[in-house]
Amino acid sequence: MPREFIANIRISKEELKNMLVELPFDDPTAASDFFARFGIETMYQNNMFFEALERGHEILHLCKRLNPDVYGKIHKGYPFYFMGMAAYRIHDFQSAIYYID
Repeated sequence: MPREFIANIRISKEELKNMLVELPFDDPTAASDFFARFGIETMYQNNMFFEALERGHEILHLCKRLNPDVYGKIHKGYPFYFMGMAAYRIHDFQSAIYYID
């Protein structure tokens, strides 16, 4: 199966789907570690706020599309926090409140 460039790593959709299935959805630390590998925090720290928002949307959308059941259960605080902070930094306060709330 060909690998696609998803976020910051080369991974097939099937591999991402398997990662979601193996993720213990009741463990916020494991969920944060899962989302951390896609580089949202690094982009935020490098003042790449638009890119952090785009990356967060991309990853969350793919996870939801590939496995809606797991997506509904896993802790998504890590991407939402950095997406909220990135939105705040570009003065998109409505989105910032949405992500942080």
